[in-house]
Amino acid sequence: MNIISLIRNTATKSSRRILIVSTNSSFSGSPHAKCHHTLTTSLQPRPLWFQRIMGGAQKFFGIPSSRKTIKVQNLSTSIETHVNNDNNFESIFVHGGVNVKKPLVVERVDIDDKDENVVSAENSDSGGRVSNDVTAVMNKDEEHTNVEKEAWKLLESAVVSYCGNPVGTMAANDPGDKLPLNYDQVFIRDFIPSALAFLLRGQNEIVKNFLLHTLQLQSWEKTVDCYSPGQGLMPASFKVRTVPLDGNNHEEVLDPDFGESAIGRVAPVDSGLWWIILLRAYGKLTGDYSLQERVDFQIGLKMILNLCLTDGFDMFPSLLVTDGSCMIDRRMGIHGHPLEIQALFYSALRCSREMVAVNDGTNDLIRAINNRLSALSFHIRQYYWIDMKKINEIYRYKTEEYSMDATNKFNIYPEQIPLWLMDWIPEEGGYLIGNLQPAHMDFSPWSYHNGGSWPTLLWQFTLACIKMGRIELAEKAVALAEERLPVDSWPEYYDTRTGKFIGKQSRLYQTWTIAGFLTSKMLLKNTEKASLLFWEEDYELLEICVCSLNKSGRKKCSRGAAKSQILV
Repeated sequence: MNIISLIRNTATKSSRRILIVSTNSSFSGSPHAKCHHTLTTSLQPRPLWFQRIMGGAQKFFGIPSSRKTIKVQNLSTSIETHVNNDNNFESIFVHGGVNVKKPLVVERVDIDDKDENVVSAENSDSGGRVSNDVTAVMNKDEEHTNVEKEAWKLLESAVVSYCGNPVGTMAANDPGDKLPLNYDQVFIRDFIPSALAFLLRGQNEIVKNFLLHTLQLQSWEKTVDCYSPGQGLMPASFKVRTVPLDGNNHEEVLDPDFGESAIGRVAPVDSGLWWIILLRAYGKLTGDYSLQERVDFQIGLKMILNLCLTDGFDMFPSLLVTDGSCMIDRRMGIHGHPLEIQALFYSALRCSREMVAVNDGTNDLIRAINNRLSALSFHIRQYYWIDMKKINEIYRYKTEEYSMDATNKFNIYPEQIPLWLMDWIPEEGGYLIGNLQPAHMDFSPWSYHNGGSWPTLLWQFTLACIKMGRIELAEKAVALAEERLPVDSWPEYYDTRTGKFIGKQSRLYQTWTIAGFLTSKMLLKNTEKASLLFWEEDYELLEICVCSLNKSGRKKCSRGAAKSQILV
């Protein structure tokens, strides 16, 4: 049996399903294939040590440990022998310096569980995998337009399998491209619209597998020098590689990229944030919250948050980003606090607040999330928002001010205001600038870092329109995309402000372009599903922002005042 039983945790009355795959598993459907969940090498298992570590994590997250055992199969993992006997999570995973290569998963057994709570791998569909309910597929082929049918075929042809199971989609799948570079890899950020398309269609397995395997690739190594990824860092991408063994045997390994091959060799800031957002979306769209409740997922979630919430030299509540470490993947002069990352950071914090297990061990983390959300909301609304009034203030700024009451807090030079801005911005209304850092404001309004128009943003635009009750705008944009994208071979991006040219460096048959279009179509057809992917405004959070913005004291603030600050 290649997958151990799925067992319900009766102590918490919730399903905590954990999968185990052995190193010599026939999970891929080939008796000669071995599947290793390591970075590039196969390491020997240390079950007893892993039990001790997971026992500490179990205690930390408040999961009852009585009458439970942890069983570990022959896993591809390595744990150092010097493990602290202290069961405290921080001592083991953070301060203890344990060098952990994570196993795929751990089985949790309830001795008192009844037989009816056990689902055997032999009795489940697809070799123990959770099967899709065909009735959940919303859009039948006959309901699709010809463009949608073409898009679905292209998306399905981009699916990447590992050990016989779908684990993601490659970034681009252009049959005429002889130099795919790293576009044949599975990128975490690129897979998000693909994942949503599959979830909205009822095809959940690929998304579940993606979440499981990317969790195993997360860095659990303690940083020892500047060449090691920080604990909790998610890779930008991964590639399935086949490694030959003796004779005719071979094995498949997942080879992650933490930025080693990226332009500028920069580590990804956004991958972990997208992973958190997708984990919540998976639960919301499938109704299956067992993944986010699992011990290993809770640990992975907490490690990402620790990485983002760590105190440092930066004094802003926004997330500091090394130049190129965001979606652009290259050095483009966007060092600082780009708006894109702040939006992702805000969304990831909102998602985390819903998913982090509430117990004595996580009270400080939850408090830190709430405090950061309040400070971040105020910071973005106060300093990133630009309108005519704010531009006039900046124009009259004095520089090199030194005091707690300085007006020009970030020492912005008025000469940075571009000439086109005064002609472009309306008398009423404004926008959020692209970046803010000391002595520099990036006033770009329409550019996506390196300029151009990116069709993958269509699904996010559609969600925003649905939330704000402006569905007609999304319908117009989707109709335009349906007319233009297939003719242009589904390009990565367009050049010029009006998008008249296919981008010079644009890859064709770009998967996130295809998936963004399909996701937008399905969101418009099912707005109830769309509403699961965003939040209503948090008026308590906004109230704090309004109090700060008005500088009038909390006693004059109210939820009514907070509602009045929502942009329409």
